[in-house]
Amino acid sequence: RLDTIGVDPQYRHKGIGEQLISEFLEHLRQIGVRKVNTLVDWNDSQLIQFFSANQFIPSTTINLERRF
Repeated sequence: RLDTIGVDPQYRHKGIGEQLISEFLEHLRQIGVRKVNTLVDWNDSQLIQFFSANQFIPSTTINLERRF
């Protein structure tokens, strides 16, 4: 399980994130992975836009949580 991939804020909008995810997904494809899921905060429109631009679509599953 991979927890986080990130780009330092001062290096954002330079194509680094797109290159990271592209190479990561290509590696997964080559080893036979057929589906990738990610979790994004509902209110993080920038991250949702990033994943949408990289061909991620809404899943049919719902993430549920319970807080104490």
